[in-house]
Amino acid sequence: MILKFLAKLVMTGAVLSLLLYWYSNISLTNAVIVSLLFAVVSWFAGDQLILRLSNNATATVADALMSAVYLWIVGSILNLTLNFWEIVLISAIVGIAEWLFHRYMLRPDRVMSV
Repeated sequence: MILKFLAKLVMTGAVLSLLLYWYSNISLTNAVIVSLLFAVVSWFAGDQLILRLSNNATATVADALMSAVYLWIVGSILNLTLNFWEIVLISAIVGIAEWLFHRYMLRPDRVMSV
């Protein structure tokens, strides 16, 4: 389970950091911090709660909507230059990445035999 959490941190951290850095006036350091905080929130709410209680499609939509709300709140607090359509685009890309990650989460752990 810890490997899946680390994979989530890397995947979400990379995708969201790069998109935030590209589309807004945020520093790279702050983009990484904001992205990692979202990854932790998304792990518990999306992957550990919603995904377990529903399916990949529901969890993916929830993660995409959660990222949009998160970006709107963080953008307001940090005074980022993100407009509505940039938030929609970033959230859609995060949703695609989350859908792929959920497929990874739902597969059973494979044990290699010698």
